[in-house]
Amino acid sequence: MLISSTFVRRGNSYFVYYRTDYARVEIYKVEDNILDVKVMEDYTMQDEIYYDFKIIFLKTTGEIIVYIDNQKIASWIDTNPYQTGNYISMRTGNCTLKTSELKVYHSRGASENISLGDNTKEIRFQNPSPSVFSAKVKSIIVDNNYLLSSIYYHNLNVDWTEPTDVSVIDGLGADADSFNTETSISAKWNKSIDVNSNTMQYWYSIGTTVGDDDVFGWTATTDTFIVVNSLNLVEGQIYYTNIESENNASLLSNIISSDGQVLDLATSIGKIENNISIYPNPTSSKITVNSNFINKEYKIYNSVGSIVLSGVILNNNFNINIENLIEGVYFFSIDSKAVVVKLVKIKG
Repeated sequence: MLISSTFVRRGNSYFVYYRTDYARVEIYKVEDNILDVKVMEDYTMQDEIYYDFKIIFLKTTGEIIVYIDNQKIASWIDTNPYQTGNYISMRTGNCTLKTSELKVYHSRGASENISLGDNTKEIRFQNPSPSVFSAKVKSIIVDNNYLLSSIYYHNLNVDWTEPTDVSVIDGLGADADSFNTETSISAKWNKSIDVNSNTMQYWYSIGTTVGDDDVFGWTATTDTFIVVNSLNLVEGQIYYTNIESENNASLLSNIISSDGQVLDLATSIGKIENNISIYPNPTSSKITVNSNFINKEYKIYNSVGSIVLSGVILNNNFNINIENLIEGVYFFSIDSKAVVVKLVKIKG
């Protein structure tokens, strides 16, 4: 069986000729590149006139139906119809033809799944912007009397790409390492971008670990900041704000978490006490102890009173590396607890 767009009669195919010179509509079948006329119906057409031509081929029954301006003009049933095809070919003979709005429809049921995603699919592209449709689905119906409906269509917005991830900052100003309110917590983030359907909203939660919602469950907002009230927070606990963005196709970004902020109810952290200051505090790596307690022993206790670091202060600006400590609140003492300062270790 010959199937090719390069053969003169296209190998195995069907032809419909519209002849103004003979005032006829003709249906042909081609087998092995040999042309065979099947139907010739009289119909008068004029040159320099646009006509609406429609051709229906039902491969299950082999019926070919030809319409001009939505009127049935000719038909023929092939008892041994072709079941597959690769090409549609516009042909002319001894004339100049102008063609516009060439459309190809295939049969459907009461509902259909439409494939999308690449150049092998029915819908190959996403919306280039939120205001420009990706595709238009059209439908036409033929009744049992061969009457045609109007062409109905529906514009489709298509977006299969998630919105961009955000960056989350603890607090409403610069990224906060600590806060001092037992009942509320705040955070902010940059806008998520979605070029296909726009960002619809953000989802946020608050947890004691990254990505968790054990403090405040996932909640939607259209803002890029939150202040969550009526909480029951614990001093010394680190809290994380988690954000994911959602676009108008209901696709979600990755969950992005802040680096955490610890609740400290002290009026200040890293304060000067008894002629001693410790900074930076909070910190993720090392502290500097500024004091006159030279050659005095220091100890760092965790929240349950266990000693996790100890040593001797060797100079007035003594550095201590606490990078290996886990995040949380510690207590720094010198000279058998003559001086005690609260110390906060944060994630690096």
